[in-house]
Amino acid sequence: MAWLALILLALAFVVASVPVRNGPVQDCGAPAMFLLRGRSDALPAADGTLPDGSRLSPAEAHRAVERPCHERVAARMVPAGALATAGMVLGLGTAVVVARRARIEHRTRTAAPVPG
Repeated sequence: MAWLALILLALAFVVASVPVRNGPVQDCGAPAMFLLRGRSDALPAADGTLPDGSRLSPAEAHRAVERPCHERVAARMVPAGALATAGMVLGLGTAVVVARRARIEHRTRTAAPVPG
């Protein structure tokens, strides 16, 4: 069970680390870092102009505004959070079971023999 918890945590790390892009507008980067750094969305101006001076087609500009980085990052971080939560719950549950078994074994080894 502990291995499964580690696998779930590793999967959560991978999902939170795979970079996200918002078309030609913004490289959102890794979802976890986008959230930790508190980055904001880079949106094109109304005429489709980007901060670097390049222009987007109307379809690209609409897509960039319709689904900005924070939405793309959220779509990635929700599954990562679920995997991390499941991994932690499974890991803590496994630790409790192992500790309880060790305590029971310790009691049976140190119990006084019954005279008879």
